[in-house]
Amino acid sequence: MQFEKRRPVRRFFVLTMVRRADAGRGDGNPSAAAFPARRRTAIVGGQGRGKTMTKSRSAIFSLLVVLPFLWSVSSARAEQAFQRFLPLLIDLDGWQGKKPDGMSMEMPNASMTTATRDYQHGSAQVHASVMVGQSAAGALAPIQSGMNLTTTEGHMVTATMHGMQVLKSFTTAQKSGALMVALGKDAMFSLSYNGISEDEALALAEKFDWKAIQAATQAK
Repeated sequence: MQFEKRRPVRRFFVLTMVRRADAGRGDGNPSAAAFPARRRTAIVGGQGRGKTMTKSRSAIFSLLVVLPFLWSVSSARAEQAFQRFLPLLIDLDGWQGKKPDGMSMEMPNASMTTATRDYQHGSAQVHASVMVGQSAAGALAPIQSGMNLTTTEGHMVTATMHGMQVLKSFTTAQKSGALMVALGKDAMFSLSYNGISEDEALALAEKFDWKAIQAATQAK
């Protein structure tokens, strides 16, 4: 008889636990009442991420708006930098010269300006160029070191022409070489050639006004 009295109690206890569990479970996910703090934290966190993304998008949009203006200013300065060298790349008698061209690049800690022109006479070719900037300073290192190298295949020697330091290089087999003229610590004029002798190339290089080119490299 005692066992029969306890059975309803045990069933009621189990049924009560099941109902409480179902009330907390709902559709299979924790209810808002069961985890109110966690849900509020997730909502606040989502709002914070939304504000951060909005600020990032605003910064990117502002940068895209400003970039064209900065590019136009930089391009205008760069265009003026190399254009002053183009008239100094003169025509050479007996040679067909292509249109001179140039490029300028400016960055916060570095800059480079080049102007070039190609010439052709039959199979012979000549390339004249003016370079200003860090790249020119690196190319002038052999001149500053006083390099002198001569072999049966050619030579690379430093010398002085018209009061300026130069580097003359020539390869006998290919009949090609170059003349590099130091116009300053970071400025140079060069004439590379192929298919002519060194004496002929030096005569062509002296047709260019080195003093005028040097003055143009120093202009601001």
